[in-house]
Amino acid sequence: MFNTPLLTPEENIIYSEFMDKRSELFDVKALLSSTSKMPCKSINISAFGCITGSKLAKKPDTICYDCYARFGMYRMPNTIKAMDEREKFINSKYFIPAMIMELATSPEFRWWDSGDVRSVQMAHDVLDVIERTPWCKHWLPTKEYAIWREVLSVRNLPDNVALRASTPMKDAAPIAGPWLTTTAFSHSDSPAKVGTECLAHLNKEKYGKYECGTCRACWDTNTHNIAYPHRKKRAK
Repeated sequence: MFNTPLLTPEENIIYSEFMDKRSELFDVKALLSSTSKMPCKSINISAFGCITGSKLAKKPDTICYDCYARFGMYRMPNTIKAMDEREKFINSKYFIPAMIMELATSPEFRWWDSGDVRSVQMAHDVLDVIERTPWCKHWLPTKEYAIWREVLSVRNLPDNVALRASTPMKDAAPIAGPWLTTTAFSHSDSPAKVGTECLAHLNKEKYGKYECGTCRACWDTNTHNIAYPHRKKRAK
């Protein structure tokens, strides 16, 4: 049986069970996802299950209408299956202890390269993981404003997470609330072009690589808004 000080005695039992039955419990090779842009691991679930995002995706003027996670490789059968298995994992009793161990040596982590929190309970569970991994900086983007307002009415955000509320519309000013923000701009005098511009987009223009490089602004709790250029057209 595992016996790590990162977990409580009860969690050590649960984690030992998880490790013993891992392949039986969740039919996915990796519980964490990897993206070419990120300097760290992430986790994803289907964008088609987003509560707010699924409504916004039907409206042409919204960011979600062009959502990359609703097209391309995210629609491949093996990717869909992996995301479904990850959501099953997130809703299981193994999620908190297993995530603590997955992040045991990680300096950064990005939540939701696809998808968003589904419920108040999921949001609480995510914050539990973040609180229990103080050595790791977490970037947590969301459009589920109501869920997070409810959660943050009863608990504080840990110091090691940048919870960023993303604007639903391009060229919209940052959303006021108990969080940091992200915006998307399509022209130079847009009210959304405030704060720090995403360097991954600039790296793509300059070097041909869409990646964070050495930038960690999205994880930085002192960076209040990240502005992304909105250039993508809806995939066919």
